[in-house]
Amino acid sequence: MTVLDDWQDWIRLSDLQEHAWWTGEVVDEHSLLAWQDADGLWGALIKKDGLSSESQVIRVHGEENVLPGAKQLSDLHLWLANSFPKSD
Repeated sequence: MTVLDDWQDWIRLSDLQEHAWWTGEVVDEHSLLAWQDADGLWGALIKKDGLSSESQVIRVHGEENVLPGAKQLSDLHLWLANSFPKSD
């Protein structure tokens, strides 16, 4: 998975997926993740709490605005869990 930091990347993913990722969202408060699997290109809008290691999945979409299945959601949650700092 890749975190898309550049506004132009948000627009490119929106064009590829036919889904407007920025609508109603504040870019500075959210992260957009992108990844590809056997079922296509996926994007996930994540709101990260700056005071903790908690993230909230706002929405997930695939190409042609397809909703994710169990595999995509599982992959996303595993990636998020592995991205948190490990406690001693």
